[in-house]
Amino acid sequence: MLKYEIVSILRNKAAYIFLLVVLLFGLKATVELQRSITSSQDTNYIKRELQYELVMHRQLLESELATARRDAERRKFNTNAIQFRKWRIEELQELIALLEVGGTESQQFQKEYKAYGVICSIVSYQMFVYPERGCSPVEVRCADMFQKWGRQLGLYDLPFDISSMTANPYVSFELMEASVAAYENNMSRLEHLLNDYDKKSLGLDSGSPYAFLEILFCENAYVPTILDICILLFSFGYIMEGKNDHRYEFMTVQPCSEWKKYRHYVTSFFLAAGVVCVIGIGVWFLYWGMRYGFNGIDSHMFVDAKTYKGFYSYEHLEDYSYEGLARMYADYKYTDGGRGVMLYTTYPLGSLPLYRFLLYMCILAVLKVLFFAMLGSGIRVLIQHSQGGIFVVAAATVLTGYSQLTGWGKPYNPFAIGSCWNVTLGSERITWLYAVLELTFSCILIMIITCTVSGKKDRI
Repeated sequence: MLKYEIVSILRNKAAYIFLLVVLLFGLKATVELQRSITSSQDTNYIKRELQYELVMHRQLLESELATARRDAERRKFNTNAIQFRKWRIEELQELIALLEVGGTESQQFQKEYKAYGVICSIVSYQMFVYPERGCSPVEVRCADMFQKWGRQLGLYDLPFDISSMTANPYVSFELMEASVAAYENNMSRLEHLLNDYDKKSLGLDSGSPYAFLEILFCENAYVPTILDICILLFSFGYIMEGKNDHRYEFMTVQPCSEWKKYRHYVTSFFLAAGVVCVIGIGVWFLYWGMRYGFNGIDSHMFVDAKTYKGFYSYEHLEDYSYEGLARMYADYKYTDGGRGVMLYTTYPLGSLPLYRFLLYMCILAVLKVLFFAMLGSGIRVLIQHSQGGIFVVAAATVLTGYSQLTGWGKPYNPFAIGSCWNVTLGSERITWLYAVLELTFSCILIMIITCTVSGKKDRI
């Protein structure tokens, strides 16, 4: 009987509208990702960026040469910094020349461009290492990876000494303190950068079905809210339609418990909504996978480590940058002079393989679908009059939209649990563990109330 019920639900007009909504959201995310890929692979755009970087480093070189003549005490650092700046200028000139010959499609350009970025990242982290503050030099921490990738990256042929690029003497005290506090996070980022060097990049500048998911569920914050409301209205509307045309009379007169009847309703809508979401999202996911491949599932992404250790969640600021697919938030601090300074990420970060991250996200998503399916079904089962049911479900719809868009009532309001991607990432004011337990408790509570009240009504 359950199979026929699910088929009946999927044939309903509301199911087609729900599927169309999901497909349209997927189309919008696909267009956005395609625009991002197109702009990042545009030869003229990259060339302008490299030329701007070249001009900037030429100006910095002039400044560093002037400083080196005046400051003999910092000569060791200055000598390496000047050699690094000259190397960077030469590399930028070579990259621009490769672009002019073969464009972004050139394999040689892609190889050199990626290696250039990795070396610059290594030097950047090394320049803010302070051995006297308990921070080990980068080349010691990443010795095995340096040995693995050294020749391919050209680390052994550099005209400067990376090991001497420590303790930048020109940084402010605030930046020095922040870099020491963020040392473990930066080392973790660098280790994963080297560890994933030969794997497919999952950034928004390269095609990937996982990047599509990131845009769909993270960039478009309103998408999860609208999908939740669709499931709520879908489950309520179908039962209301069935009661109006007496389609559920057979189920009502069966000698079975209220729990069995309610379980039948919820299971039907839960599975039907799951099928609609899988089809609507899966079409675009397969499109990107067939086009660019599914590899990269074992790559690492960063999350808020506290999300997986307890019920506390860090309240992130809006200022952030991207590292792979994950949001990397920075701490913002005002100095004595009143100027704002963006510092390094100092709160503890963890890393998860992408497949584990997606698994956790799916667990939370399943619970959300179950919660709204139970809520919509429960409202219509309990309220016999159509007008009363419509009023209550309208109120639940408003509460859902307001809670998710404003964050009202977090972390104790189950309606406020929005994007499962962001919750799993640790960028919401509720942890993944807390969200899972809260939705589970809410589902149990809805089930108990619905079965108890419905049973009393039948006895009356």
